[in-house]
Amino acid sequence: MNIGIDIDGVLTNIAEFAKEKGLEFCKETGKGKLVKDTAYDTKEAFGWDQKTDDEFWSKYIFLYASENPAIEGASKNIKKLKKDGNNLYIITARWPAGPDITNIELRDKMRNTVKEWLSKNEIIYDELIFTTEDKSQAIKDKKIDLMIDDSPYNLRDLSKITRMICYDWPYNRDVNNENIYRCNNWDEIYEYIKNM
Repeated sequence: MNIGIDIDGVLTNIAEFAKEKGLEFCKETGKGKLVKDTAYDTKEAFGWDQKTDDEFWSKYIFLYASENPAIEGASKNIKKLKKDGNNLYIITARWPAGPDITNIELRDKMRNTVKEWLSKNEIIYDELIFTTEDKSQAIKDKKIDLMIDDSPYNLRDLSKITRMICYDWPYNRDVNNENIYRCNNWDEIYEYIKNM
């Protein structure tokens, strides 16, 4: 089976990092406050405009990308999926690593940071794909049978073209359809795929 795996919110707990550092950023800059604890993005969570959100992520994105730990059980279960004969594709829209980024130096720095993080956390894969927010072309190109994602937008859109596992977080609990299976951790993900 060809399995697609997102990074942010699937291999890492981006929401916890964003909340912790977002609160620090609000205190340091006097910009915004936590207004929605269960929001998917930091603009909504802290009431920031785009400029403030960009300022926040410019300050913290490389710290997050290099230091945030992998979610418990990810490495172990991904290795088991590979041992079972699955093809594993890490498909990420991680900013600023996507193909639409014009700052090549910044793009390459993030791509290298992601590769180093995956290696450090023993996350194995057959191919690493950096894409735009719309992952549908990568899913079609690689004939992905099952995509593991957390984004409410991706769950809604991509479930029209492939089966989805939703990594459960408060911000995606209102997204459900017959092509989405919800899991709370990597042990559940492995068991679901093994029994498909």
